[in-house]
Amino acid sequence: MKAQFFGMPIWRENVDSKSYNKKEIIDTITRNYRKNRSRDSLWSTTSNVHHMYGDWDNTDYESPDWDNSLVGLYRGVLQRFFDSISAQKFNFDFEVANYTCYGNSQYIQEHLHPKTDFVGIHYIRFDTESHTPTRFVNPMSYAKYLEDIRSETRLKYDDNDISNAWMFPNWEPEIIEDDMIIHPALLAHDVRPQICNDDNLRISSVININAYNTSVE
Repeated sequence: MKAQFFGMPIWRENVDSKSYNKKEIIDTITRNYRKNRSRDSLWSTTSNVHHMYGDWDNTDYESPDWDNSLVGLYRGVLQRFFDSISAQKFNFDFEVANYTCYGNSQYIQEHLHPKTDFVGIHYIRFDTESHTPTRFVNPMSYAKYLEDIRSETRLKYDDNDISNAWMFPNWEPEIIEDDMIIHPALLAHDVRPQICNDDNLRISSVININAYNTSVE
């Protein structure tokens, strides 16, 4: 289902946990995590997370088998998302660029994805009681002043309604396990520290998505 937040599209769809090799993916990533809970070649000074980006060829770790069933599953979700967009004729491609795995107190810094058009996140393992979802930063220039603008008297917007995201400094979509969301890559986001223990890991895949104009004038 497509919604709007900050004037941008976000797609959310829950995938069938039985339609892909879920246990195999989780077991592979968990074994990697047990070797080094802070596997991180990019953000080690500003974040605390286990991920594989930029470290794909490291033979000390196993590579999840995305091709078994997830790549085909993702393609279907992406097609439904792009079918909802009004644009000139285009094609798209994608890659599973990363996975992230968080244990107790782990988090990731605010960042965006400058080399792609859209980003997909599949929450392969997610506990609503002890895991924090992705938090998106309001890109509007006024957002930094929201707490000061008529803070005592202005309208109190429902913070559970995503269409009201424009009136908050940041927004965390409500997520359940096996949700997949798609959002514009230029939208900055982070992940707050987890309150889970290391036996209840938060695991997600990250998909980079590019769309190409195929219209002929």
